[in-house]
Parts: sequence; C-alpha cells; structure tokens
Amino acid sequence: MENEKKTFKTYFLIGVVVLQFGAIAYLISSNNKKNTEIEELTTTVDTKSAEIVAKINSLDSLSIQFERIKREREALGLNNDSLNMQINELKKFKVRALASGKINARDKRLLEEMIVKLRKDLVAKDKEIVQLKAENEGLVGQVDNLNSENAMLGDSLSGVASVKKDLENQLAYASILKAEGFVVSALKDNGKEFTADEYKSKKISQMKIAFTIADNKAAKKGNKDFFIAIIPPSGNTFSDPTNGGGELTTANGETKTYTFKQNITFTNSNEKVSFLIPKGFNYIPGSYKVQVFAEGHDIGQGKFSVK
Repeated sequence: MENEKKTFKTYFLIGVVVLQFGAIAYLISSNNKKNTEIEELTTTVDTKSAEIVAKINSLDSLSIQFERIKREREALGLNNDSLNMQINELKKFKVRALASGKINARDKRLLEEMIVKLRKDLVAKDKEIVQLKAENEGLVGQVDNLNSENAMLGDSLSGVASVKKDLENQLAYASILKAEGFVVSALKDNGKEFTADEYKSKKISQMKIAFTIADNKAAKKGNKDFFIAIIPPSGNTFSDPTNGGGELTTANGETKTYTFKQNITFTNSNEKVSFLIPKGFNYIPGSYKVQVFAEGHDIGQGKFSVK
C-alpha cells in the first residue's frame, strides 16, 4: 500500500513537470511567433520607407532635370509657365510625402503615374531643346554667312538698316494716293451745273470739284478721309467751320487749312470722287487753286478761273 502511494506521487510529480515544460515550450513558441510578426512588420515599414525614399529620389532627379530644361528654355527665350507648374507640383508632392512619412495606395499610384508622365515630358522637352538649339545654330550659321557676305561686299549692319529704311520710305511713298483727271464745274442758284474756261462770279452759287483716284496697289484699302482746299487769289484758303472747314496736319507736321472733307471707301477701283463746296463763299475774280489731301499728303491739284 505504502509503495502504491509513493508510485502515485512520483507519477504526479512527473506529470506536473511535463505540464510545466509544455507551458514553457508554448510560451517560447508564442514569443518566437510574436518576434517573427514584429520582424515582418519592421521589414514592411522599412520597405515602405525605402519605397518613399526611392520615389522622392525619383522626384528629386526629375526636379533637377526640369530645372535644367527651364534654364535652357529661358536661354532660348521660351515661355516656362507650364514648366513652372510641373516643378511646383513636384515640390508639393515631395513635401507632403516627407511630412506624412508614408504613402497610401492612391498616392502611390498617382505618384507612379506622375513619374511616368514627367519622364515622358522630360524626354519630349529634351528633344524640343535639341531641335531648337539646332534651329538656332542654323540661324546663327545663316547670320554668320550673311555677315561674311556683307563683309565681302563691304557692307555693314548700318548699311543694311539704311537700305531697309530706304525701302520702307519707297513703299510709303508708293502707297501715297494720287488724284488725277480734275474736272471743275459751277452750279447756279437753280442747281444747274455748267462748265466754262472762266466763270462769272455772279453766276456761281457753288463749285463742284471732281477727280479720279489713280490705281495704287501699294496703298491699303479701306475708309479714308479726303480733304479739299479752295485757295482764292488772296492766298487764304476758303474755310468756314460752320460749312465743314477746319485744319489738318500733314505728314511733314505742317498745319493746313481745308475747305471741306468727306470719308470715302478706297478699294483701288479708280474711284470717282466729287466735292460739292458749300454755299457762302465769295468768288472774286482771279485764278483759284484746288488742293486735295489724303493721309497727310497733297495728292493732287486742280484750278479754275473767275472773272
């Protein structure tokens, strides 16, 4: 009996020891599992941190390249508004990523798309710069050739400018309209129109001046003001503000008095123009001169006599 009790105690103690070892083994296993999970999380965090660093490095590299492109474009005199916007977007994204220390799936996708797009843009802009530089070099080459030719011809830039100015002056002169084919007639009080080599003062109620605008392909088409000046023997132009008279400034800066004006549409179709001088002027005997002005130039003259 005594032996059975001892045997039971022995087995009981062994069972307790086995349970203790089992518990210890479980704790060790559980601890190892936790450590593994911690290592995996740490690795994940490290991976994410490395991913952020890699993306930011990509942004930094792109930013440097875009700054280079910006300087090259500025040197070529090109506008950089859109490029500045891209560079600012890069900086904002970088600041946000650094501030958060992490990147979510959406931002990661956007960032990757942005990097791909910016790399394409960078390649395109690099090609554009290369092309523009080549064009500039071509232009520089042309300018060098022209300068060489000018040197061989004994010309100079000032000479070229002088020639250009002369051409401009010639073109401006060529564009001056010409009034020709003057026909001067008089109207009686009853409105009847008549012509004569010499008009009787008492029969003149109004004078009518007609002319044709000569063909001029160098002149610009459009509405133009035409001024007419009737200059009597006294030399003082007929001019009454109440009858439409006034003053004009010529292309030479001179002030001229005119008798009447009207606006005419010039189409270079040999327009027939006529002026009916308002009533109210005293036509004394003598020779009269008729001047027509347009765009500051004296474009033609006619004459008539009164007895």
